[in-house]
Amino acid sequence: MVMTRTVRRLVESTEKVGQLSLSPNGQLLAWVEGESTVYWAGINDDFTVSMVVKHEHKSKVSTIRMEDEYLLIGDELEGVTHLDASAEIIASWEVTAGVQQVIVWNGGDLVLDGMGQIHHLIRGRESIPLGLQFGLQDVVHLIAGDGCFYVAQQNGKVLAITHKGVRWERPRRGEIGEHITGMGITHQGHFFLTREGHAMVEGEEEAIEFECWANDQLLQRVDLRMRLLTSSIAPGGAILGFDNGEVHRLSEDGNMERILETRHPIFSVSVWNEHVIASSWFFVHGTDGESTWKVEHQGMPQWLEVDSNTGVVYFGGDDQNDFTDPEPVGCLSLTDESFEVDPSELSLWFELSNDIKELSAEDLYGGDQDDMLSYLTEEERQAMQVTPEQGTVNVLLDAMGVAELTDELPTSIEDTETPTMVLDEQMALMNELTSSIDEVVPPTANAGDDQRVMADGDGTCIVLLDGTQTHDPDQQVQRWSWIDGRGKELATTAQLRLKLSSGVHSFELRVVDANGGWTSDRISVTVVEGSTS
Repeated sequence: MVMTRTVRRLVESTEKVGQLSLSPNGQLLAWVEGESTVYWAGINDDFTVSMVVKHEHKSKVSTIRMEDEYLLIGDELEGVTHLDASAEIIASWEVTAGVQQVIVWNGGDLVLDGMGQIHHLIRGRESIPLGLQFGLQDVVHLIAGDGCFYVAQQNGKVLAITHKGVRWERPRRGEIGEHITGMGITHQGHFFLTREGHAMVEGEEEAIEFECWANDQLLQRVDLRMRLLTSSIAPGGAILGFDNGEVHRLSEDGNMERILETRHPIFSVSVWNEHVIASSWFFVHGTDGESTWKVEHQGMPQWLEVDSNTGVVYFGGDDQNDFTDPEPVGCLSLTDESFEVDPSELSLWFELSNDIKELSAEDLYGGDQDDMLSYLTEEERQAMQVTPEQGTVNVLLDAMGVAELTDELPTSIEDTETPTMVLDEQMALMNELTSSIDEVVPPTANAGDDQRVMADGDGTCIVLLDGTQTHDPDQQVQRWSWIDGRGKELATTAQLRLKLSSGVHSFELRVVDANGGWTSDRISVTVVEGSTS
């Protein structure tokens, strides 16, 4: 038995849901279906939507943000667009490399594009590129702090930047370099990150570490066995979600405490009063510090939004399978009481039942038997005349190569034609065939060896990422996922060809089997100009 909450179907999508955003006042919800169809609607008190507005965007949508008075859309080709309540364009900016991320900062928005460059957008002004102004290049992470924003570059450099310039640069660790896997901000504005070294750093520290900084001074540095994927500001610090499925509460002094364990990488985390909510795999998990609960979704709920006024949680996502139906957007209220159910009942809320008639035992088994007999051959009709008990046993014995039972039972052991030893062997075989497999071994991801390749004359080269050496003893691998250094999924195939420029590039291969077991492996590709010797 598990604890759960009442879930309601808010939106019946017609295509896969790719994005979700709630307005700050909690009255409007926006979502994306397919690649470029954007909807937004008002939310009613009875958990329904009304006044639905539809917008067909020109390019594939990469991000959305629902504000009280407009909707922001970022796409992979055109740039950033602001739409009003009637889906009319009120502002737009061209970002030729595509939009990866948009955050609010200094009276406008900071945009991270597909080439790792940052642009500052302010309504009524031209886009301001910040790369040359602050010496930024190949940015992989971007977050906004109190009066500044933080960037992490591909080479591991971390900077804090105000509108005047670079305020602080994190001291470098290691001679070979490092990779910043995630960054965040606490309630008081303390900055934290997780980093992974390309080699052991001075002092024999572990290569994966967590750091927390306050006023540009190091508060805490601890070894970790997990990478930060997402975070959310919370009273007294922040909530952190990691790639091993754990959720931790971070205090302002830099100490961490585990509060949830989901067994799968965390998509999103959020906080409402004493409640912590996290989405992982096909579930939304929650805890209030005393009890935990979870709800199941038809897809992977990558998008999680919480109304700060009412405690209503909205979630959506797809199952990443092109051959299944679209998944609904669900919602639940944290003010409702949780209750206990069998795990098999968690999926009832999203299972379609409108046109399905429940059949009674009389519907299933009643009626005239002659109607059924008319569809059988003469031989099958004769076989049905055998008593049910005798017929069932005879079928099993026939499958095992044993003579059928008759009405004449043996009067002694000597009259029995089938030796006891044979029956014992057959029963052992039946027990073996019907026994369940208790041990399920997860796959072992293999991204291949690190590569060092020479660039062509234009400074680029084509490389092959090959995960076909991944091992799964149960032969149940269902999905491959290649993730780049910015956390963007590049492909869901075992092999991937990429055109890379000079520099060091990190990639992660994640492999999932049919039972939800997963592992990951990382690979580093170094592209150099000239000889690779």
